[in-house]
Amino acid sequence: MFLDLPRGEQKKILIKFKRLLNITWVEMAKILGVNKSMVFFYCNDRSKMPFKHIEKLCALTNSNIQQFCFLNMKDMPQCSEKIITLPNHNDEFAEF
Repeated sequence: MFLDLPRGEQKKILIKFKRLLNITWVEMAKILGVNKSMVFFYCNDRSKMPFKHIEKLCALTNSNIQQFCFLNMKDMPQCSEKIITLPNHNDEFAEF
């Protein structure tokens, strides 16, 4: 699930957590598991932020996730992680 918010709201949320944690944008990127430019894409509304990032930031700051229940969510299947299944090893695939 991704946040579907009015322009500028993602940035306000990220700034709030940045101040609570007293960290840099680079450190914020490391916490979220993305690179710094992706954090700026979130701030500039070029990319929708996954809700799991809010959950992670709430856990780190001991914030109540319920205060973010007003957030609009949007399911974006084209952006979800793909599951890759590997074939079983056998003699037919030995040359690979």
